Amino acid sequence: MKKRKIRYDRILLPILILCVIIFGISSCHKTEETKVQSKPIHTTTDFLKNALKPVGQTLYIYGGGWNEAQTGSGTEALTLGLSKEWKSFYDTQDSTYNYENYMYEIHKGLDCSGYIGWTIYNTLETKSNHGNGYVLKAEEMTKTYANMKLGSYKDSIQNAKPGDIVSMANAHVYIVLCVCEDGSLLIAHSSPPGVKISGTYDQNGNSNSQAVGYA
Repeated sequence: MKKRKIRYDRILLPILILCVIIFGISSCHKTEETKVQSKPIHTTTDFLKNALKPVGQTLYIYGGGWNEAQTGSGTEALTLGLSKEWKSFYDTQDSTYNYENYMYEIHKGLDCSGYIGWTIYNTLETKSNHGNGYVLKAEEMTKTYANMKLGSYKDSIQNAKPGDIVSMANAHVYIVLCVCEDGSLLIAHSSPPGVKISGTYDQNGNSNSQAVGYA
């Protein structure tokens, strides 16, 4: 029997995200996470559109998006558009995919910081292989971006907004798509098994949040 492929809804989910954003943004609870707002000269819509492009087409690869030395942006993170190799590798896998079997096979997918770096590059740059890129250690991303004049830095995610980038102390980073009425966040990130949309707990710590339901 053919195993089921890992698939995401590519039509209804973007529509759902837009509907949630239209219904409004509410405050979320304070945590020890940090965030930086996307660069204002480009619209939040442009940034979020780019963030959604790898969803359902790119698997999580530890080290994906980095260069061979793991010191900065790799080829894919310095390239406009989706890598054909991401989709090709995605199509060879199914629901049993285990990222631990493909550690550091950097051209096959993206890790969390590689995903953020690629999204920013595809929003700010107009040609491939330009500059040093935006792939950094996940926990350092927001402060470094603020120092690069790409946005403003805050030491909590209170009053988060769509387009905010959130760095976490446990070496993870994600993009806020919208804030639900219960304070939960609908987010885009690269986390096993791949680039996906997820929901956080609500402001009271409940896992059965609006964002989780939407995701």
